[in-house]
Amino acid sequence: MKERGHQVEQMSKIYSEAERVIFWLGPGTVETDMLMESLRVLQHESIHHHFGDWSLQDDRWKNLWACMETTFESFHKKFRTLQREGLRQLLARPWFRRVWILQEVALAKAGIIVCGRKNVSARLFGLIPLFLEIKPDPHSQSVLDIMPSPWRKTSWWSKSPNLRTLLSSFGDSEATEPRDLVYALRGMSSDAAEKDGIIPDYDKSEENLVREVVQFVEHCELEGLPLETRPRSVRNLIKCLRALDLGRCMALAKRSSPHEIEMFLEKSKVRVNQEIFTTAVACDNTGEVVEILLRYRQREFILDDTILLPAAKNEIGAKGVFEVLFRYARGQITISDKALIAVAGNELCGDGIFEVILRYQGDRITIPEGVLAAAVENKQCGDRIIKVLARYREDKINLLANVSANALITAMENKQRGIIIFEALIRCLGDYIKISDEVLIKAAENEQYGDEIFIFLFHYQGYQIRISEGVLTAAAGNERRGDRIFEFLLRYLKDKTLNILLSQRPDLANFSKEIAITAAKNKGCGDRIINTLLSHRPDLAIFSENGVS
Repeated sequence: MKERGHQVEQMSKIYSEAERVIFWLGPGTVETDMLMESLRVLQHESIHHHFGDWSLQDDRWKNLWACMETTFESFHKKFRTLQREGLRQLLARPWFRRVWILQEVALAKAGIIVCGRKNVSARLFGLIPLFLEIKPDPHSQSVLDIMPSPWRKTSWWSKSPNLRTLLSSFGDSEATEPRDLVYALRGMSSDAAEKDGIIPDYDKSEENLVREVVQFVEHCELEGLPLETRPRSVRNLIKCLRALDLGRCMALAKRSSPHEIEMFLEKSKVRVNQEIFTTAVACDNTGEVVEILLRYRQREFILDDTILLPAAKNEIGAKGVFEVLFRYARGQITISDKALIAVAGNELCGDGIFEVILRYQGDRITIPEGVLAAAVENKQCGDRIIKVLARYREDKINLLANVSANALITAMENKQRGIIIFEALIRCLGDYIKISDEVLIKAAENEQYGDEIFIFLFHYQGYQIRISEGVLTAAAGNERRGDRIFEFLLRYLKDKTLNILLSQRPDLANFSKEIAITAAKNKGCGDRIINTLLSHRPDLAIFSENGVS
């Protein structure tokens, strides 16, 4: 056992001093042969280009691959399909899961990948998933990241990961001996291979090794960990460390601490889950935390409604969050009707969010009616939201041509900014709005600013407005604003509308009586309404000695 431990301790030195390491992936198939041949051609073509400063995402790679694909497809119509299947087969090979290959890959100065009778340099292998649009699982991607290539020096591997990070990244590797998971990764780490680190010792039990690793990476005794996660095996230790990392990352996301979360992600290879990202978009005050998570872990998230809805409800930093989301992943985002309605309900920055959404996707989305309904109920910035939507109406958005009466009525019911929202609807969407009798009756009943609504409506659409019996009766019952509404209507219209209306009623006495009775019951300003009405048409009402007859 001591000899075995000594040999394990020397393996990292052997691989790091080798000029070139051969990676044997197993026998070939038709599909893997085609993939390997594609890589060989890419390798040959790349010699003619100075690609040392090209990043993995550089468009020049895609252009080079596109030219090659045209040639490939001339030989076989399903060449791309076979290439994709070949890559899937290779990534599923046991080689990618074995813990002991990790030192070979990570410490090699250069490598040759061999599969069947085909072989290629390892330096360009990491490009293939990008070209074929296949997303490797996190473990396989981590193996690709540490392969000898021009980009290894810019990947997470260049940060000299410690044992804790490696256990989190490669803890799912296969090993017949559980202790090998620690000892193999120990040889690659920046800390555990030192003299005061962990020494490979197969005489030590797995439980004692776990205790030693906890002391080394967590700087505490095993008993210092939460009881429910306290591990007794190496596999459980890895689960425990990941749970601790997730808990710490979640706490930082809730605190919206950009500097701390960046330091944490630089040191840790924790796989940030959807729940953490959801928390971040909901709590981020500026968008900085979300930007850091995308920069370090973009491939680990799905940008669907589970992300967009909490982001839309973030009343402090939503505008910054959406700006970052579109900047990093514009093509991956589809804004649902539900998300747009949630944005319209954001009382502090709904208008700012819409500015961002329309700037990036204004030509791709249609604004549903529910957005206007949410905007008119928005007590803080509903009017600004309507103005933003209308600004994009003609050139970028197919805004609904029919603004329902419900939207106008709901706006009038908004006690904080109702009149402002109502005016915004008329100013911005006046060409599409028909003022119905129902809307006018609700305006006449509005005790907060009914007269202001009528003044505004007649200013913008006076020639279209028709005053009905129901409107006058509703105004007669308005205890706070009824007299002002009557005074305005009769003065502005110079009795024309009233005369026309009354000419259609042969029973003038009954009609005047209805208004007079309603006004008489009006405890707020009924007397002033009657006086206003009589001053314009003294012949309308019939009074008895005791009042209205």
